[in-house]
Amino acid sequence: MAPRGRRAPSVSLVGIGWEQAGSHPDAGRGASGHRGRIEGRPRSASGRAPRCAHGHELTGAEDRLVDDLAAQAGLVLRNVRLTEELRANLEELRASRQRLVTAQDGERRRIERNIHDGAQQQLVALAVQTRMAETLAGRDPGRERELLHQVQQGLQDALEDLRVLARGIYPPLLADQGLGAALEAQARRSSVPVTVEADRVPRYPAEAEAAVYFCVLEALQNVAKYAEASRATVRLSHSADELRFEIQDDGRGFDAAVTRYGTGVQGMVDRLAALGGALRVESEPGSGTTVVGTLRLDR
Repeated sequence: MAPRGRRAPSVSLVGIGWEQAGSHPDAGRGASGHRGRIEGRPRSASGRAPRCAHGHELTGAEDRLVDDLAAQAGLVLRNVRLTEELRANLEELRASRQRLVTAQDGERRRIERNIHDGAQQQLVALAVQTRMAETLAGRDPGRERELLHQVQQGLQDALEDLRVLARGIYPPLLADQGLGAALEAQARRSSVPVTVEADRVPRYPAEAEAAVYFCVLEALQNVAKYAEASRATVRLSHSADELRFEIQDDGRGFDAAVTRYGTGVQGMVDRLAALGGALRVESEPGSGTTVVGTLRLDR
């Protein structure tokens, strides 16, 4: 309280008392960007209390009031920052979920097309050939044998197509033998030589193994399409609470700092994020590319 007859001192609160509210990049600066008139604690080496704009020392009550107001201002600013960060995280979560829904819808349509254009058409053709063979029974043995041979071959082709389709949904080998065996089988089909180092990875929940499996497949497809690599290596490792995978190639690389994620890599990010994991891509022109993914989980 100012003495009677003297105007209460005007003080600048911004930048005061940040030592109570935590550090702040604008500590000690007023709204205009210049330093405030009153410095917060600690006091000067002489031990004198801070002064107001008119040069009068603040009373103890005024000093405590300034510190309390500065602390409150710091809390308000920190809460505003946390609110903005939370809002940004929520927006990213919504966008990630929307991308996952879109990707799942697209995958269902792809499976439907593959069934319609592949196995379904093959089975229709086999039904026609079977009826033709039936009409020739006992009348043209040579033609009958030829048709039956075509039906047998067609059944083998349809079975293989269904197996390929099943691998795209959830590979039987992954379900039966785990990540190491499933990825080694895919490596043998790759157009780029691939070495798999599985490091005796144990079994994990199906959703975790599927996430890693399809992320690795996406990365290997990118190697084959874009990297111009002569070889690639897939490494799997684990700890008590983390499953880690790495895909490294010796291709032409790119500037990761300025290259935006494509839909394939973004799908990998979203797939891992849905399970609490993370993905990063390391690359430099002429130095190849390394994709590293981690999942923190309990077996």
